[in-house]
Parts: sequence; C-alpha cells; structure tokens
Amino acid sequence: MRRDFLNMGEYFAGCVSGMVGVAVGHPIDTIKVQQQNEGIGMAKCIKNIVTTDGYKGYFRGLSFPLLASGALNSIFFGVYGSTLNRIVELKEYQQHSHSKFSSSSIKCEKQNKANFLEIYLAGCVAGVAQLGLACPVDLIKVKLQAHGFRMGSSSECLKMILRERGIGGLYQGIGIMAIRDIPAFGLYIAMYEFQMEQLKELTDGLQIDLGGGASAHLSNSALAFLAGGLSGCVSWWSIIPQDVVKSRMQADDPNAPKYKGTIHCVEVIMKEHGFRGFFRGFWPLSIRAYLVNGAIFVSYEWLQFLYTFVIRDQDLN
Repeated sequence: MRRDFLNMGEYFAGCVSGMVGVAVGHPIDTIKVQQQNEGIGMAKCIKNIVTTDGYKGYFRGLSFPLLASGALNSIFFGVYGSTLNRIVELKEYQQHSHSKFSSSSIKCEKQNKANFLEIYLAGCVAGVAQLGLACPVDLIKVKLQAHGFRMGSSSECLKMILRERGIGGLYQGIGIMAIRDIPAFGLYIAMYEFQMEQLKELTDGLQIDLGGGASAHLSNSALAFLAGGLSGCVSWWSIIPQDVVKSRMQADDPNAPKYKGTIHCVEVIMKEHGFRGFFRGFWPLSIRAYLVNGAIFVSYEWLQFLYTFVIRDQDLN
C-alpha cells in the first residue's frame, strides 16, 4: 500500500512539474520552431514573431501543451517509477531495513539498487508510454507556432486536422518523433541521476544546517536545478537533427506536402542548408532545455518531498 501511495506521488509531482516546465519554456520553444522551419537566425526570428503577431506570438499554442504537459509528465515519471520498481523486484533486492524517506534525488531509494543502465532502460520505457499523447500535442503546438495566424486556436487546429485527415492526421511525424524521444528520455533520466550523485559528493559537507533538514532541502533544490538543466541539454543535444526533421515534417501542409517522407525531408534540408541545417535552433533549444528541465526537477523534488512528508506524518499519527 505504501508503494502505491508513493507511486501516486510520482504521477502527481510529474503532472505539476510538467506544467511548470512548459510555462517557463514555451516562448523560447516558439523561437526554436520558427528558426528550424524558416531557416533564419535567432535575432531575425525574434523580430519576425513580434512583427507578425506581437508579443502574444511567443505564446501561440501554449494552452494545449500546458494542459497536456501535466498528463505527459505524469505518465513519464509515473511509468518510470513503476518500471524501475519492477526491475528492482526482478533483481530480488531486499527492501531497505528502515522506512526513512529521502527527497534528495528522484527515486533515491531505488537508485541505491538500480544501476544507470537500468535507469536508462526505465526512462526509455517511459518515453514509449508517453508517445501516444505526446505526438498529437507536439503536432498541434508546432503547427500553431509555425502557422499560428492561419490555424487559429488550439481547438480550431485540432478540429481542422481531424476534419481533413482523421485520427491518423494527429500522428503526422510520429516515426521520427519516436526515434528522437525514446533514447533521449532514457539518457535524460540517467544523466540526471548520475549528475545528482556527482554533485552531492562534490557539495557534501558544504551545507549550512538551519535545523529541521531545511538547509539540506534548499541545497538539493539548487543541485536539482543544475543537474536537471544539464541533463536536459545533454539529451536535447543528442537529438537536435531529429528534432529539426520532426519540426519540419509536422509543420508541413499535408494537403500540399513539401516532403514525401523522413528521408526526403533529410535530403531537402541537406540540399537547402547543408549539414548546418540540422542544427538550426541550437541556442534557443539549449537555453530552453536548461531552464525548463531545471524548473521541472526542482518542482518535482519539492513536490515529492511534500508528498512523502504527508505520508510519513500520517504514519506517525
């Protein structure tokens, strides 16, 4: 029963932290998508967005991913935690001899028993689990960011896709998205755990005790921001070319497509922009990845801490 409650905490913390991350990163993500589709520099892209749509242009397509991101991150963190639990059970590890809860790192209790390859595999499984919802959400976001003035609102864009192409139209670009997301999520969570472990060792003994464990948790929040930001950057850097291809294919007009498929899209990018074309949007992507994932893991750690504290308090009573 305790494990079920803790797993519910992962779903809850993932939901809220995902919404925080989207709110932080959407304006920068809009710049990245337009850079990748228009093939222009960052400064010109910023100017074009303001000229075309005003400052509200930076928030085109926000409402739908804001709502959906809660579900996506809830699925990811919840499935990740459940999968890691199953891996640990299959290894027949003994349960810890004490019931002390720690918020120092995501799944700290399991990390003591699971190696980084197992954490990576659990992250990949979670990446697969969220793909079915992630593709339609990302498709609508990209279309609004790239063609917002023609698409209208998120609901209008959704209706248009369903009317013109049916349910299958919501999965435009899912192949390249799977290639992008599945290994990236595994790397993402494994890098976070590894960096948290290293940062904790480097900062061990540097904390100031304010009593009641407050200093430790404040320090862990700072470490979570550093580790979360770095893991987000590393995982995104590994898939920038796939992201460029994915954004172009999703922004493409299905009624008059420019690209015949993934391979053709790759060929067109290479012909038009050369090898550098696969790294369009590098800087806004990197800035966004750091800020968003830093914010996600800080809020996730805090929410996990509060959730486990409530359960521990109920046990004491």
